[in-house]
Amino acid sequence: MGDRLKFAKPPIGADELQEIRSDRENSIFPSWLPKGPANFGSAAHGTLSANEARTTGLYHVPLTLIRLWGRLPNNTTQRERLKNLLHLVEAVDLATRHSTFRERWLAVGHHAHTYLSLLKKLFPTILGTPNEHLILHQPELLSRFGPSRGWWSFVPERFNGFIQQIPSNHMIGALV
Repeated sequence: MGDRLKFAKPPIGADELQEIRSDRENSIFPSWLPKGPANFGSAAHGTLSANEARTTGLYHVPLTLIRLWGRLPNNTTQRERLKNLLHLVEAVDLATRHSTFRERWLAVGHHAHTYLSLLKKLFPTILGTPNEHLILHQPELLSRFGPSRGWWSFVPERFNGFIQQIPSNHMIGALV
């Protein structure tokens, strides 16, 4: 069967996940910022929506991991993972702003490349995902189409989520 892909230890464990959930519950955020699901990361919750993933990834996860790992020595695995995460957070934050300009496109590209380079260094046996590849195209997309809020797919993703909740029993054309 050939060589099997070896998976590295997950970037965050159960203890860190519980800390993120606790910080999420005990933090005060602006009213316009959705808190996201309380049980994210559990099998009971399922997959995060695009908006839940953005909120959780840009606010809840970094704040907790900075608190937990930010004072560790620079050469520790957790500190390196934190630095890597913050490059991804910066790329996503800049790419999803309401306005864009050349310097911002370049910064998105810099953070995306740095994130992927460090990711390969930290997890050399893990293959990249299509989303990790697509982040490399964000600078060009921003330069051609403007701010991503005008062309991202939160609305179609939300619609797909509604459709997935409709009980169908896999019987096409039959009334349920």
